[in-house]
Amino acid sequence: VSIRFDSLFYDIEDYYLIDENQSGDKTFEKLTGRLGITYMLSDSTQFFANISQSFESPTLTEMVNKADGSCGFNSSLKPQDAIHYELGFRSQLLETLYIKGAAYIIELEDELISFENQNNRKYYRNVGESQRKGIEFSLAYQLLDSLKLMASYDVIEAHVEKNVVEPNLEGKHLPGIPTSQLNLTVIYEPLMDTYLKINSYYQDSYYADNKNTVNIDESFVVDLILGYSTQLYQQPTDLFIGVNNIFNENYYDNV
Repeated sequence: VSIRFDSLFYDIEDYYLIDENQSGDKTFEKLTGRLGITYMLSDSTQFFANISQSFESPTLTEMVNKADGSCGFNSSLKPQDAIHYELGFRSQLLETLYIKGAAYIIELEDELISFENQNNRKYYRNVGESQRKGIEFSLAYQLLDSLKLMASYDVIEAHVEKNVVEPNLEGKHLPGIPTSQLNLTVIYEPLMDTYLKINSYYQDSYYADNKNTVNIDESFVVDLILGYSTQLYQQPTDLFIGVNNIFNENYYDNV
């Protein structure tokens, strides 16, 4: 059981007073809690369940961008509040295999979503409620003394439950969230302190806009890293060179 209190204070000072003084400040405060339980099935396997709250305030960028073009804070923006429900397990098998799996639901209120005005500039507003339901699974497997495999797979369904500004968006998928993602890493250490790492990332298609009219294609990206682990000034240090996206995949890094 844990309890947390957040108090965030933002202050803006306007020195360009030709268009009036737009100085101001904003404070966000929230008390949140977390309740968790763990059941030890054996020394190597355990099940867990968690219920927790989270609080995320608007960023400075979100607060100072006002749709009417004026300066100062957007006083209408509120923090996002969420409740997380999680049920899962973790297990260490045969000393070489670690696995973890979990299912979760996130109920979010006062979702902050971007929108564009008639000048195609991006702004933000609280629109209502959303829900995310997902399953995640990960493993780490030491195949040989010199070869290790790590993988994770996530499936998520995220949609708008309530939109007080545009009710026609209710039921739509949240933009920028792929329905599935796969990460795979292979680490090969042929010599002491020397390693070759291959990172690969698969991302399913997703929508780029609130109305779900712009679809971003799926992508598969592979990165290659050659490194050497050493000590510099008595501190652990990695020296490495790498090539990102070695197969020259066309993809969107951010939407």
